[in-house]
Amino acid sequence: MKKLFTTIVIFLLALAASAQNYSTWHHHGNYQLNQSYNIIEMSDGNLAVREAVFDENLDDVGFNLYKITPQGELLDSLFIEDHNVYSLNPFLRDPYNSNSNIMTSFYTLDDVNYYKATYFDDNLNITDEVVTEYYDNCDIPRKFFIDSNNDLICRSKLDDDNFCLVRMGLDGTLKAQSNPIPKQSGTNIVLEHPIFELSSEPLQYGYVLYRDNDITIDIYDENFTKLDTKTVNRFEDWQFYTSIYTNACGTGDGGFFITAEAGKIQGQSIVHTCLLLKFNADFEIERGYSLGEFNSYPRWDFDNRNLLVTDNSIYLVCKYKKTVEVGNGSKTSLVVKRFNTDLNLTWEEYTIEVVDSGEIANYGLTALSNGGIATTGWLYSGSSGGYYSSKDIYAIAFDNYLSADENSASENPFICYPNPAKDVLNISFADDTECQYVAIYSLDGRLVVETFPETSQSSSINITNLTPGLYLIKVRMSDGKEFSEKIIVK
Repeated sequence: MKKLFTTIVIFLLALAASAQNYSTWHHHGNYQLNQSYNIIEMSDGNLAVREAVFDENLDDVGFNLYKITPQGELLDSLFIEDHNVYSLNPFLRDPYNSNSNIMTSFYTLDDVNYYKATYFDDNLNITDEVVTEYYDNCDIPRKFFIDSNNDLICRSKLDDDNFCLVRMGLDGTLKAQSNPIPKQSGTNIVLEHPIFELSSEPLQYGYVLYRDNDITIDIYDENFTKLDTKTVNRFEDWQFYTSIYTNACGTGDGGFFITAEAGKIQGQSIVHTCLLLKFNADFEIERGYSLGEFNSYPRWDFDNRNLLVTDNSIYLVCKYKKTVEVGNGSKTSLVVKRFNTDLNLTWEEYTIEVVDSGEIANYGLTALSNGGIATTGWLYSGSSGGYYSSKDIYAIAFDNYLSADENSASENPFICYPNPAKDVLNISFADDTECQYVAIYSLDGRLVVETFPETSQSSSINITNLTPGLYLIKVRMSDGKEFSEKIIVK
């Protein structure tokens, strides 16, 4: 019977995978410049998106904060006056309060640099604000991430020839700063070179640099004392390029992933590609994935936040540009790819697209509690005189893309469908099991639904009274064992 139940699970998952398993939200701004910098899932299962706002003189004036459902429905919005909205600032759930969210920003006022953390709840109510002076010998940072210690790791410009690495608390407290790091010849000191967490125990960071067409990793401890420099081996015959689109993510055990543009001589021409590479703790390439070989600049293109590593998946967001079949125009599509840990491609989605002089940028990528992901950025349909027209921001939420073999390995003797659900949630139990009790809890622990199934094999639960968001369903079987699963009410 369990084999039959597993077969049904695999069939349902395969059927879901054949459909379009994502939703897209667009917002057309009232200003000539609009940029979306990040996206997070809040504790109620809805998404928060930030949009930069400029006035008619193209001066930055603040942010719009939007609350949307994973299905693309706008629920609420809030305007927040701010400064220097160009900074690609982190946007995160409060690690010390699951019902709170943090929007960070760096700005300059009267020649003084500041760091600000704005706390808001799931209803977009501002609950607190922390403002501290950012270090007077550092420029506003452009590269940053949140490490496993819940500290903000930044890369800041010191002057035209040097930069430094900074570790600070979310309240703005300076915890560590590296010695000056010289700028490399021919590189952009503001944009290039990612930093990532190499290991959590001991806490170490890796900083990606290019030296003589090789990728090197400078290794720092938690106080940003430099420990070592490693040169990573090349992938096959490819030679790495210096690129602002390079990104890196650690695996937590000393291994890491890197995206890189690369080229090689083939015959009388140079062939280009974009690579996703997996390195082990010995800085050796274990796996490599090439997005394709081209005789001109790669048709695949990355943006700053294009890489996400979860427990069992690697997600890559990129753009694919090709010549339109009719005419001399071009078409650019946003593509999301999912790999397993061995860099085998498990699915990909071609989503929004623009034509001719249009452009797509991707600036945020986050994991969702249902196993899916969400991403955001901006797009425009054309430009004239350096100004954008038809400028939009977008947010895309993807459903759970776990493969059938990953789902069938679950010990849960039941499946819930549809998930997300709107009016009715159905539960089917394995044939050789018997269910006694089903309960649904909100994320703050409140019991919102309880039922005793009429049959031991299935149950249908009316959820029309539940507000949209994320919930936990718990099932107790006749042998006393309990199982749980997350569900989304839309």
